[in-house]
Amino acid sequence: MQYKRIFVIGLLGAFLLAGCSGNDSDGGDTPAQSQSCINVAGYWTLTYLVYQKTCGDEPYLDDTEYKVTQNGCSITLYSPDRKFNGNVAGRNITWSGKYYEKGITNTFNANVSVSGDRFSGNGTFTMSQGDWSCSGTNVIRGRIYAE
Repeated sequence: MQYKRIFVIGLLGAFLLAGCSGNDSDGGDTPAQSQSCINVAGYWTLTYLVYQKTCGDEPYLDDTEYKVTQNGCSITLYSPDRKFNGNVAGRNITWSGKYYEKGITNTFNANVSVSGDRFSGNGTFTMSQGDWSCSGTNVIRGRIYAE
């Protein structure tokens, strides 16, 4: 009888310790590599509808293309003059970065959702040079062409 009681207590202790392993289903301490994300690598075409709130310009369209590489859920977007880093979480993509154009520092952040081979969302930006700065928002639409 004594052996059964020790065995049951030991088994109960093992279950309790297993419940504290850090690999719980709500994502608590689960490593980033095991997060669910879709493959978005390839070539992207994007159209930005740019609203320069404090820059004094009228809204305009800006088209661009990126080569996108992916390692796990991390992505890097490349164009001839820009490089952004980002992440994929499920069907949501975020990216951000800084680039320089004609002496002006441009800081950009984007957040889009993917549906099939298309995505849409929004972005924000700030342009600055010395004491001058302005900011605005973008409506983003794009398409992913797989490698």
